[in-house]
Amino acid sequence: MKILKGNNIDTSHVTYVPVDFSIETFTECLLKADWKQDDPTLFLWEGCSMYLPEQAVFDTLKAISACAKGTYLFFDVSVSFILTLINLI
Repeated sequence: MKILKGNNIDTSHVTYVPVDFSIETFTECLLKADWKQDDPTLFLWEGCSMYLPEQAVFDTLKAISACAKGTYLFFDVSVSFILTLINLI
């Protein structure tokens, strides 16, 4: 955020929402931050999923899949997670 603001990029529509996945869910934190599930949202989820328990990742992806049409997710994952997904298909 600091870099964006430093380059005069409008961030008034951006909200940073920290989540401690060991004690709260993704959706709980977003709702506390006044997020509206009916609004299309861009989620940027980097440097996180590979450190979480598998169930937390699946729960988060499921929550995002229930979001409004026009919602996008950009995230990085580990190779082992991709292999897990392939095995589920």
